[in-house]
Amino acid sequence: MKWFADYKHPKDLNFIIDEDKPTGFYIYMYQNMEQFKKDLYRNDDRCTHFQDDYLQDTLEIAKRCALRVYGVPIDVWKQVA
Repeated sequence: MKWFADYKHPKDLNFIIDEDKPTGFYIYMYQNMEQFKKDLYRNDDRCTHFQDDYLQDTLEIAKRCALRVYGVPIDVWKQVA
């Protein structure tokens, strides 16, 4: 499954959390909106155009990591797939 941050970041960054079973949850950070959209709507649930990533054990830990590292509020994540 995949989530995106429905949030206007002050530095125009965009974020996806992608579940990679059984590894965990990757937080992907994007500086380019076009690349973000390509990965957000990919049918194979793979993200390939990101600038930075973090692997976490659970979705909740991934959300807290995005808050700590990038300032993304916990309550802005929307499920995509």
